[in-house]
Amino acid sequence: MVDFSAVGRRLLQAPGASLLLGGLERLGTWPPGRLCTLTYHRVTEMSDDGRHPGLISATPVEFEQHLDVLEERYNIVSLDMVLAARAGRGALPPNAVLLTFDDAVDDFVDHTLPTLLDRAVPAVLFVPTGFVDRDDAWFWWDAVHAAVMKTERSSLPGEPIGSLPLLNDGERSAAFGELRNYFKQIPWSRTIAEVSELTTALGVVPPPADVMGWADVRKAAEAGIAVCPHTRTHPHLDQLGIDEVRGEIAGSLDDLREHLGTVPSAFAYPSGQWTPDVRAVVDELGFELAFTTRRAAHDLGSADPLLIGRFNVSRRTGMNALRLQMLPWSDRLQRSDHRVHAVEGARGSLMP
Repeated sequence: MVDFSAVGRRLLQAPGASLLLGGLERLGTWPPGRLCTLTYHRVTEMSDDGRHPGLISATPVEFEQHLDVLEERYNIVSLDMVLAARAGRGALPPNAVLLTFDDAVDDFVDHTLPTLLDRAVPAVLFVPTGFVDRDDAWFWWDAVHAAVMKTERSSLPGEPIGSLPLLNDGERSAAFGELRNYFKQIPWSRTIAEVSELTTALGVVPPPADVMGWADVRKAAEAGIAVCPHTRTHPHLDQLGIDEVRGEIAGSLDDLREHLGTVPSAFAYPSGQWTPDVRAVVDELGFELAFTTRRAAHDLGSADPLLIGRFNVSRRTGMNALRLQMLPWSDRLQRSDHRVHAVEGARGSLMP
């Protein structure tokens, strides 16, 4: 596979990187109906609260800088525009980019929403509705990260992956990576219980998810943000029985309809994880669009509307890497990556 992050970091460090990318962008014409969707998670300052810093897509200042670039070089479109174009009721503008925000963590209201409204920029917010107004809810990846980085123990307990050392930040980061991979692959029915056991053994209380309350979710919807379901409890859908999958997705949709009324016809697979059976449930429930975490542009005219790729935004990658990934000539490389992805299985490749 092509490591776009590594290429982007090299470009970022090269003299004249922005000029080089600008030249490449002028040479590449986007075909009609081509859509690039960006995935943001948290937009906030870096902190030592224990939550996984890899889920911070940008600081507020960096997010403003991202929007400067996006507004200058692309056409930021709304979900309504994408739905209309998919249904043949209109056409996307050239260089169409859709902004999506996963997990509805409360910094969206604190930092992101005011910036979007000030610039009149449309966006989509995917909400894990079972975590709304729940002070006791936590995300498993934050719990694992906090447990490893905050514990006073010098090693992991023997379970679940062995007694790895925790004597310095490097060892703790390595242990977190091992645990993250372990928890992404075990059956979901065991994940939450085993994460709870780990945090207890390490003497660390999981940091709260801090998902927005219903009042703030309504505020975002009333301000014009497209608020859409992201399941109830953010499970690994590929590891659930089909009735559980249906309950998670339909339940999230019902929650939003109860609190908001009309809900746009779009869904995001938690962690990008899906199977053909999961996709079939999304189709059965009437969604017109569904978003994965596969790094790829989307052709509205021919590609599966229930498996739309997205480009993850992270502080590690940077804007130059995003611009590189969105170039039209990269589509062929990304399709090659997708063929490998399909052979390996339809599992999400990005945290969480």
